[in-house]
Amino acid sequence: MKLLGTVAEILSGTLLLVKANEGTEKGIDVNEILKVFGQIENESLQKKYNLPKIYVPKGEIRIVTHHGSQYFWAETFRELIDSPRSIEKPSSLLTGIWGAQVVREKVLGPPSAALAPATEPIEVSKKVVVGDLVGKD
Repeated sequence: MKLLGTVAEILSGTLLLVKANEGTEKGIDVNEILKVFGQIENESLQKKYNLPKIYVPKGEIRIVTHHGSQYFWAETFRELIDSPRSIEKPSSLLTGIWGAQVVREKVLGPPSAALAPATEPIEVSKKVVVGDLVGKD
């Protein structure tokens, strides 16, 4: 995992400002999809495995534009996914033979990340908050 920056501000329900770490801004490209991570500190895991922090993936964001030397606008997104759906045919003599027909259609999938209000404190959650880390696998 490569940490590239942090969430600096949450601007709306889908838009956020990312601040790149010093020297990492050239490693972030427009239209690139990055992961947002939360940090968990656990004494037991630190003692057993020497892991002072665990990074938990919260969701994904897409870089929209580059602003200034270290700042990027980013957004959450929803991809199209296949969704099977059953459709009952009108009642007829052949209904008993064929039954329902399964149709596949494209529908919007779940959001790539759920953004929290900028003022809401969150411990370990899937909601992205200011200060969360941004990086690549």
